[in-house]
Amino acid sequence: MSLRSASEVGLLSVYWNLNDDGHVIIQDWLHSKKDTPRYGDIWNRLSKHKNFRLFQTNYDLKQKILNLGDLHNYVHTRGKKYSNRLAGKNCNWQIFQEKAFLTWLIWFKEVVAILTICHLIKYPLGTIKYDWSSKFGTDIPMFGALEEHVVERIEQVLDPKIFSILKRLALSDNHVQEVLKCVKGDGVEFRRFFFHLFVVMKLHGTSSQNRCAGCLASYHMQGYRATKHF
Repeated sequence: MSLRSASEVGLLSVYWNLNDDGHVIIQDWLHSKKDTPRYGDIWNRLSKHKNFRLFQTNYDLKQKILNLGDLHNYVHTRGKKYSNRLAGKNCNWQIFQEKAFLTWLIWFKEVVAILTICHLIKYPLGTIKYDWSSKFGTDIPMFGALEEHVVERIEQVLDPKIFSILKRLALSDNHVQEVLKCVKGDGVEFRRFFFHLFVVMKLHGTSSQNRCAGCLASYHMQGYRATKHF
């Protein structure tokens, strides 16, 4: 049950904010006026994003997401296969067997991998290893980047081939390239980048539940592109 909820909430994090307007369109669902979309509906929306379409040509993420629907059977106990019989014992009470724990662990690893992949497809800057502290100091702002040790941890979680696909996606992403250009640029370029990032975060608040790194990065880059020539 916990894995089913985790997979849904994790996918909805990307689903609602696919176009960086999640803080607006999530409201009906947040206030229980709208049903939680099914996995098929979630994929239909995700597949409209350029990065997800590109990733799908190299890896069948669609089927991976749809397969998570099988967790539904454990929540609603769809017959003996998804009940206490999972451990191979004929009983009608709770038991603890290695097979049951290993099955849960397999699903756990799958959920973590899929959610990580989806977020990195939406926010590919998270695959870039860079010493952001060399530019921002100890308080690195939220704009989609991850610290190097976090990226290394993700590399340990994901299959190397999958991470390689994500890295290629990042290197071809215009937003990622523009951020890297600004951060690695000369002093004037970086100061302008930092100023807009700072202003956006002060205006919208990094602690707000209605804002995420993707939103902030999007708003920042829009403002940055509009004024960088002045």
